[in-house]
Amino acid sequence: MSDLWCPYAIRLDGPAGKCGYQDDAGNRILETHEKVGIDYHTMEYESPDWYDDAKTLYNALFSGREASWIFSICSMFGAAWLYQHYPLNAVTWAQGYLGNLWLIGIETESKDKHKFTPAEYALLVKVSKWIGQNLGWKWRGVGNRQTKLTYGVNGWLFEHNATPLAPGTDCAVFTHGQVDPERLLRDLREEDMQTPFIIGGHTYVLTETGFLHVHDNKEQARLARMGYDFGKSVVLQADDPVLDHCPVTYQEIPGPMR
Repeated sequence: MSDLWCPYAIRLDGPAGKCGYQDDAGNRILETHEKVGIDYHTMEYESPDWYDDAKTLYNALFSGREASWIFSICSMFGAAWLYQHYPLNAVTWAQGYLGNLWLIGIETESKDKHKFTPAEYALLVKVSKWIGQNLGWKWRGVGNRQTKLTYGVNGWLFEHNATPLAPGTDCAVFTHGQVDPERLLRDLREEDMQTPFIIGGHTYVLTETGFLHVHDNKEQARLARMGYDFGKSVVLQADDPVLDHCPVTYQEIPGPMR
């Protein structure tokens, strides 16, 4: 793993005792095997002003409550800033046992069922991109309670109440319309659009309307001038889950697609 701490986050270490699990041998496991996605949270409190929001978030982390997370996005007077409380590979207590092992929790001060401010959303995208780039993810899509969390299948986005095996909660940034998941996915994939894919031995680039088949060297040279890096092409299998979340015209892709 490259960097465990975001370079532009304010480091505010959370309590050391509020992360990890104890294994059968009595050893405390503080770090996870692999992180494969992000779990987005918002505060479920109604507070009269920004100070009470920040105070409630701070008290939840530094009190005896069994809750902890890796990032906090705080805001005031139209601005937003980022705290990091634990390293990226920490097992915090934010989204149920399975989610805690596999996902990175980001908490925001936006009150439940209220849209993020422009500054909050911009920072949410920025830190999500940094996480994905740092861990080498390809953004697969929005996960749900049936999504299988496993090695090598990364780049999932979850709202808290859709995390596999997590306790029920009304914390649902996508369902409540605080964040448009399709817009978030597009914003995160903005840089991925420059990465060519090889599917079934054929080369494609991802455009706003779907996969474009690169037929010959002349077409490849034209696309290279537009910024597509064919030296970094990613090989995908026809059943790769990433294809479920791309604007694909499947008829354009040879082989047993869908």
